[in-house]
Amino acid sequence: MPAVKNFICLELDEKSCFRSGTKYVHEGKYMAEVEVELIVRKNEWSPYLTLEDAYKLDDVREPLRRGDVKTAAENAKIYTLQPVTIRSGIAQPNASADLQRSATPCKPLSLSKNRHHENR
Repeated sequence: MPAVKNFICLELDEKSCFRSGTKYVHEGKYMAEVEVELIVRKNEWSPYLTLEDAYKLDDVREPLRRGDVKTAAENAKIYTLQPVTIRSGIAQPNASADLQRSATPCKPLSLSKNRHHENR
């Protein structure tokens, strides 16, 4: 189910409406955040993607599979994913085996919700 950013529903008819939402596409080390319009109806299959937005998701997914971030970014906000390892309750970025053997440990990532305030 997509995360809904906007609860305003533009009515199509008495049984359905449009609602803004966000879909996420994950390919390899990338994740794309794609804004879409959902058709909301009063049935068990709701919400639906519009056909245009279904193609939009494909237009983001295919370039990401090829590693073409520039093309994918024409229709989405693109993020690079980095795996983390939890050691002693602290999240650390995964490093290659060579880096893990080095004497310098990785800088821990904060698990706090207010992470952007701690770095100031």
